[in-house]
Amino acid sequence: MLLDEARRSYRPRQELYAELRAASPLLNERNNEWVLSRYSHVREACRNFSNVAKSAECPIRRRDSSPESREVFYGLFRLQMDNQDEPYHSDVRCHLRVLSETKFLEHTRPFVADQVGKLFAAVKEKGEVDFVKSIAQPLPEIVLRHVFGLDERAYHDLSCAADAVLSQLECDSQRLSEARAEQFVELVVACVSGPLIPGSLFDRLRQSEALGRLGKTELSANVLLLLGAGRDTVTNLLGNMTLALLCWPHELERMSRDPSHIGAVIEETLRFDSPIQSIKRSTHSGTIVGGVEIPKGSVVNLLVGAANLDPDVFEHAERFDPQSRRPHLAFGVGGHHCIGAALARLQATVVALQLPGLLGSMCLAAPVRRRQGVGFSALEALHLRRV
Repeated sequence: MLLDEARRSYRPRQELYAELRAASPLLNERNNEWVLSRYSHVREACRNFSNVAKSAECPIRRRDSSPESREVFYGLFRLQMDNQDEPYHSDVRCHLRVLSETKFLEHTRPFVADQVGKLFAAVKEKGEVDFVKSIAQPLPEIVLRHVFGLDERAYHDLSCAADAVLSQLECDSQRLSEARAEQFVELVVACVSGPLIPGSLFDRLRQSEALGRLGKTELSANVLLLLGAGRDTVTNLLGNMTLALLCWPHELERMSRDPSHIGAVIEETLRFDSPIQSIKRSTHSGTIVGGVEIPKGSVVNLLVGAANLDPDVFEHAERFDPQSRRPHLAFGVGGHHCIGAALARLQATVVALQLPGLLGSMCLAAPVRRRQGVGFSALEALHLRRV
């Protein structure tokens, strides 16, 4: 019964997306933004940087009566490479390219495997466990600490400071948000300048003199981006993948028999239940999408999750079917393709190797709890119990 309920939990979003795709492109007059939800429209917008580019303006700045009082705070969002166009985007991306280098990933994999082994060993000793709290959340934190090259205390302070900044997105306290932003920037500078694991990301940033080339606020903005995306996206991916394998146990059995199937399971999870469901961009000039003209200066909401379920592109799009090997837009396309995609896939691969041993002796212990939000697909909890 719990599995049937879990399978049904996908339907509300699928039904909503079907309605939106039928009307795409759609102008949401309440938010004054365009919504693109068909695969062809979203892919075209992602690739068309001359007309459609990531918004370089922090959304909350528009409703602030005195934005100059929070200049550092806004800079931590405005200067993220994800919110920058060329040539600035490529300049920042160049400093972070180590995250997608094969040699760096191969060097990182043994550490990830060791940490995953420890997390699963602890879980297997328990009769009941929340997979999200025990594995999906702590793993990306542990991996980011190692990738950054920090000790536990330094990473903990940096992570807490980042959370403090993010908590101010809906806050009107100008003095508090600016103070927390300045504290985060100083911590980033201290971390990059302090003791580091040789060859780590922060060590590379120090060697490339990124602090001097980018400036401390721009460098800090992109560390904040990595912390936010590097934690939440991977946590969502791990939780969504595990739930899908519980709902379709024949895929878990196939993966157990043939580990080469793991890659297909990960890619199908990214398509079927994308960790990030939407991204926003703004048009620098008028552009035509799907035969509709979108004016210059428009905010465009790209529903990646809806595009990945488009029946015009994917046969039986609502089914979880790793065998179909269907291309998705979960990590974007073109120049703004997620720089941490390879690291996310690495963590998912190592976890997937352990899942047959865990899920073979455990089952759902409670109804699936999903986090509320339109921009992501995430589990609040995934309770398992030993059978």
